[in-house]
Amino acid sequence: MKTIKKILVPNDFSVKSLLLLRNAIESSTHQRLHVVLLHGILLSDSITELLFFRKEKYMEELCTKDFEDACELLKNKFQSRIVSLRLDIITSRDRNYFQHYLEANEIDEVYLPQNFELEFFGKRSFDIVPLLRTCTITPIPVRLFVRSEIDLTPAGRIPPFFRPGF
Repeated sequence: MKTIKKILVPNDFSVKSLLLLRNAIESSTHQRLHVVLLHGILLSDSITELLFFRKEKYMEELCTKDFEDACELLKNKFQSRIVSLRLDIITSRDRNYFQHYLEANEIDEVYLPQNFELEFFGKRSFDIVPLLRTCTITPIPVRLFVRSEIDLTPAGRIPPFFRPGF
């Protein structure tokens, strides 16, 4: 039995979506976790764009300073449990492609938002939740306990769900 599990959590690069990660970590029975935050991007049909495609470029465009800061807060809060936290992108909605991705990355658990919908701001972003529902790894549903003041948090302030006791 593995002592360190690799988990996959869908991500839309919003600070609010990291609440799903926090709840997944708290609900996980494993003490040590490799975390993969996964986002879906559809590739262009342009041969030039395909030739010069780099995942890092798309992640730089989508990743805001607030998101990076919230990731650091989570890593610090759960430093005894998070071995690594990695952002990644998939480029297809194909079920077989996704299954191969899970196998190649040795994903042990997949977490699925139960009462929360991801919001995608990238023009080519797509929702990976339908893929999570059809994969061979049984998704673990995670309920989010979101208070209304999260939506009222002004930019530049730490959202309340990252504070102790929330």
